Parts: sequence; C-alpha cells; structure tokens
Amino acid sequence: MKKLLAVAVALVLAMALSVSVFAEDVVWKLAPVDKLGQYMDTLSVGDSGVELSLEDGGTPRIATNWVNSGVFNSIVDGVKTEGATLKIYTSTPIKSVAFQSESGGYERTDAACFEVDGKILTVVDCATLAAAAPVATSGSFGGWCNFMIEGVEEGIVLYGVEIVTGYEQPAGAVAVSAEEPAADEPAADAPADAPAAEEAPADTAPAPDTGIALAVIPAVMALAAVAVSKKH
Repeated sequence: MKKLLAVAVALVLAMALSVSVFAEDVVWKLAPVDKLGQYMDTLSVGDSGVELSLEDGGTPRIATNWVNSGVFNSIVDGVKTEGATLKIYTSTPIKSVAFQSESGGYERTDAACFEVDGKILTVVDCATLAAAAPVATSGSFGGWCNFMIEGVEEGIVLYGVEIVTGYEQPAGAVAVSAEEPAADEPAADAPADAPAAEEAPADTAPAPDTGIALAVIPAVMALAAVAVSKKH
C-alpha cells in the first residue's frame, strides 16, 4: 500500500513539473497605459480594447521608434529572444505584421490567426519575424522605423500584444483567415421571355370498364339473401 501511495505521489509531482516546464513565460506585454504609434499616440489600450486607425494605407502602426520608443524597443528586443512567439489579440483577423523603415522598406511576415473566446489571436514565430526583418532588428534602419499590422478591416479593435516563450495553442482554437472567401452569388432570375415549362402530355389511356362489375353486385347480394333464408 505504501509503495502504491509513493508511486501516486511521484506521478502527481511529475505531472506538476511537466506543466510548469511547458507553461508560457511572458517576455514583454503591452501595458494598458502604453500609448501606441503615431495616429494612436493619444489612445491607450484598456480591457475593452482600442479601435485602430487605418490611415496611411490601412496599416495601423502598433509602435514607432519616434513615438513612445520604449514600446518599439521592447518589441524589437522581444522578437530577438530565443524561442519567442508574438501574440496579438484583436477583434478581426490580421494577414501579416511588418517593420517599415527608412532604410529597409517593408519587412513583413505572414501571420496565423485563431478564434479564441470570441477574439482573434494572431501568432507569429519571432525567429521567422527576425529573419524577415534584418534591418529593423539590427537597428540600422536610419531615422525612423514602424511596427505595424497589415490586411485588417475597418474598425478593428486591438485588445493586447505580448511576446512569450513556451507558446502553446489554446484549447478550442479555430483557425481563421484575413482573406474571407467571396459570398455565393444568388441564383439568377429567369429572363422575362423564357419559354414556359413544357406541360406533361395528357393521359389518353381509356379508363377501365367497371360497369359490368357494378351490375353483378346486386345479383350476388340477392343470391346471398336467398341462401340465408333457406337455412332458416
């Protein structure tokens, strides 16, 4: 009995350790009071999120090195963290993320989106992002650099941004895309001069002759009555 108890305790401890080993570790997280880049420099992210501006070609700037550079620098440092994953929570899907700079142009990376608890979770592997943005992550971008999201809808709401290690996809996450398929077109109405549907030919087969059968019935009934009266 004691051996069984010891084995059970060991299993519980092993499971607890495995959970802690694979738990996400937050490298950086956008604080509720952090101001965002350029067109959102007077807005803050709260529990209800903030609607992002689609000025400048529909690519909201999450951070810039020239407005609240602390957020921008934290993102760059987090992206260069080994084994890190960028997570962005919004109301609608994101197609890609990009660093745009004076020297490097657009350095973009496609994103994977999932619907989780009524929000959209966008996930980008930071190693892939860093490899796609050598100019921005090296700091040799010249005078200015922006970090932005692309392929978004008007009215998109940002709920949060964070960089983590040990990322695990949430249970029940459903993959979604920023590129929605075109809606099915309604069936076209028939033209006004369309020919009428062809009517089925009338049934010209002669009806079965039931007169003889009906005439025999009274005679059969009479014979039956006579037979019954004789028995009595």
